[in-house]
Parts: sequence; structure tokens; C-alpha cells
Amino acid sequence: MRLLENSGKCPVCGFPTSQNCQANESFEPYGGREYLSPLAETETVEIDQLLARMQPYQCKNCGAAYLEPWLNAYARSRVFVTGHPVHNAGWRNLQQWIERGLTPAIPSSISSLFEEIDRRIGNFTSYVEFGCPFQGLLLGLAPPEDATLLIKSPESQFTMSSALARRRLLLPMYWYQKLSRYVFQISCYLTRIRKTRDRIRGRRLRDKPLFSLPATSFFVPLSSSRFWSANCSMYGGTCPAVVSQFSNVTVSSLAEVMKSEIHQFDVAGLFNVLDHQDNPMNLLREVLKISKLVICLSHNPPYTKQHHFGLGKEFFYKLPDRIENCEVVALSDLEGPNCFFLISVDQQTASEL
Repeated sequence: MRLLENSGKCPVCGFPTSQNCQANESFEPYGGREYLSPLAETETVEIDQLLARMQPYQCKNCGAAYLEPWLNAYARSRVFVTGHPVHNAGWRNLQQWIERGLTPAIPSSISSLFEEIDRRIGNFTSYVEFGCPFQGLLLGLAPPEDATLLIKSPESQFTMSSALARRRLLLPMYWYQKLSRYVFQISCYLTRIRKTRDRIRGRRLRDKPLFSLPATSFFVPLSSSRFWSANCSMYGGTCPAVVSQFSNVTVSSLAEVMKSEIHQFDVAGLFNVLDHQDNPMNLLREVLKISKLVICLSHNPPYTKQHHFGLGKEFFYKLPDRIENCEVVALSDLEGPNCFFLISVDQQTASEL
């Protein structure tokens, strides 16, 4: 079965590959094994040979880095639907948030983010986040009691409490099944001991977040052939089902949200989402249309090869060339693993997008 295909153009803007140059440093040569290995095993293909065939290019037009060839439609469905239908990074953020209760799933530059938002529009009262709900403000600003609701009992709608308890106690599955009726209680007891120890040492757990979610907050799952979408589930529930348990969060659809008026939302969040879309520029334009400010978090190179393309700082600094009156403000150290931007257009431009 043939797994790769050549498009002959940049997947972000359509600029011909023949006019772009190779950029070997933009992708890890064998990055992405975690997600692509199930595909290679199913198709009896050597994983390193598969990865080596994907050659990196840098687009001179939009600044995106991309792979040519990359996964065809069949291979994408095997990776994101049947082969590895779990977004590991997102669920890891959720696990850490629940287990530790004090680590937000947002960058350390949160202070500069809120300072910039306050300078532009003051206190924001409406927010919408797209894609993965465990990498942005929905998780980072959710009150700690939301975590308590998710794991309050082993009989909860989700099996998260049992799974996390087993991880915390490092029990093999056989012994976990034998002792399952006691595991959750033991785990809660150990958590109380840890909290008491932290208080004695003078390190208090965060009682409340530095900021809180607006009363009007939405989460919008996205459908894409390059993303896990509705297939992403763990602990007995999909990510939309889990985030629907959070306070002040309404799960909606892209079609419903895009019916919103111009700049109806104060802030929108795109956290590691654009690089998993079939048409990232269309999505960005639509979100700029309904939101006064758009937060974009994206990876910096080197990217891993489950991504068809990477959108680093070069891409974001070229946005004003592609979207009229677009303002791009960097909010993080652009030499780190991620780049963090606040993007906006004026109301008149938004109405014309």
C-alpha cells in the first residue's frame, strides 16, 4: 500500500515546491515515531525508511515549513482515526493538572498575555477556544474544583479516577484489578499526605487560578484529516465530553460559532491547532472575523513528522503580507520550543474577511 503522496506545492498557501528550497533543519529527521509507528507496523513498512522519505521544505511565500511527500488520505486516516487516535500531549496536560492541581497548560508568558489583553480591550468577558481543550486557557484557568468533580468517585462517568490512581501507585494491571476497590481510597489518602507535607514546607497549592474563565466561554472541536478530532478519547470519554464538565464552558460547533457577529468574542484561542488543519489560513481568517483578539500558540522548529507543516515565527511575521491590517504581537521567547502571538484586525477589516 502506497502511504505517501506529493502535492507539488506548499499545503498552507499553494506556492510551488519547485520554487522553494529544502530546509533539513526544520524537521527532526526521525521525529514523530510515537504517532506514526502504528501505521508502519500495520502496513509492514520500516518506520525509519518511511520518515526518511519525507523531505522538509521552507516556503518562500508564507514562511511555513512542510514535508514533501507526506501521508496520503488512507495513511492519515490510519494515523489519526485507527492507528493512534489519541492526542498524547493534550491528555498529558490534563493528567498533570488533575494530579498536581497547580500546573496550568499554558505558557509561562501568561502574565504578558493578560497585560496585553488588558491594554487592548480591558477585562475580557467572552472567550472561545478551538481544537484541543487541554492546551490553552480552558484548562489553565479552570477552577481546581473542576478537577475534583472529574475524579470525585470511582463510579464517575469517566474512569479517569481509577486510571490516575493506578498510575500514581505504579501498580501492574493484574494487581490493580485485584485491589481496585481499595486503590482510589489509598490514592486520595496519599494526595492528602502530599498536600499536608507541602503546607508544612511552606509551599501551598494554588487555591484559585491567577485569572478566571469568563462567564461566556466556548469550546469548539475541529474536524480535519490531520487531527484527532472526535476520535480523541481516553478514560472513557472524549475531550469535548470531559471539558463539558468544566464550569462556564459550553461545547459548540464550528458552524454555530461562525454565525457570530463581527468581533462578538473578546478573545479566541488557537493553541497548537493551526498546524493540524487542512486549511489553516481559512480558519485563522474566520476566527479573526468573530474575535477582537486571537491567541496563537505554535511549535517552533524542529517539527516532528506527524505534522504535514510547521508554523513558526517566520509564518506569523509574514501574516500582515497575507491579511490586510493584521497586527501580530509576539508574547514569548521566540527561540524556545514554542512561539506565542496575539493577532488582531480592526472591525472594518474583519467584516471583509
